Amino acid sequence: MKKLAFSLLLVAVNAQSAVTSKLTEIETVMPGELCNAQSNDALQKLMEKHMDDRGIINLYALYLGLCQLVHQGTITEQVASEQWVPEKTRLIESRRRR
Repeated sequence: MKKLAFSLLLVAVNAQSAVTSKLTEIETVMPGELCNAQSNDALQKLMEKHMDDRGIINLYALYLGLCQLVHQGTITEQVASEQWVPEKTRLIESRRRR
């Protein structure tokens, strides 16, 4: 029984560690600027690493759409950032509550 409890504890700790690691990746994706080469590379790598994570998929899709609008001149980078940062923050906060 003690072995089972310990095994379950290890599984829970490992799962929490994976969530914490993913949160750290999400938090460090943006250096405070949107739609630049550094952000593009970081988000592409994050997406490739977590292709099964719907939260990251949605965040990446939003990023791509906003950057397309920036590059077309439809919106400014500031407006894109004002839309993207709250979504990123919501994802991070929702993961912390798990």
